[in-house]
Amino acid sequence: MRRTKTTLLSLASVLLVTALTASAASAADGLDALMPHYETIRVQLVQDSTDGIAESGKTLREALETLRADLSAETAGVPAEKLAEVEGLLPEAIEAAKKLEKAEGIEAIRGAFYELTKPLVRWRQAAGGGPVVAYCPMKKQSWLQPEGDSIGNPYFGQMMAGCGEIVDG
Repeated sequence: MRRTKTTLLSLASVLLVTALTASAASAADGLDALMPHYETIRVQLVQDSTDGIAESGKTLREALETLRADLSAETAGVPAEKLAEVEGLLPEAIEAAKKLEKAEGIEAIRGAFYELTKPLVRWRQAAGGGPVVAYCPMKKQSWLQPEGDSIGNPYFGQMMAGCGEIVDG
């Protein structure tokens, strides 16, 4: 009897660790999976460059469309009660990514980047974490960037790359 209890407790521990690991992995399936492409765009804009932005916008759009087709709390990286919120954000994010694909000129790209940022910031809030939210008080626009990085403002580029502050994270 004692051995059965020990075995059951061990099994319960393994299941708990597995569930926690799956929960952590789900965040990587959601917003975190999009961030490398978003970050590529942000860094290019900080450098006043448009190189590779259309391709990153296309990759983001495709990833968002794939996510929408197979949407669950797990794939979105959010608690179940936040799934409808993320589902509502996806069309806006997809349209913004399409604009990034087609935008010509750095100012048009920056505008499309901000349009993409708005639903992604709300997604981050629904997920309860992720990259930090930075804000430029001069432009009155926010963006996401990796935690621990110094400010890299995509809206003013090299002219004012350090303008902004971390507001959430």
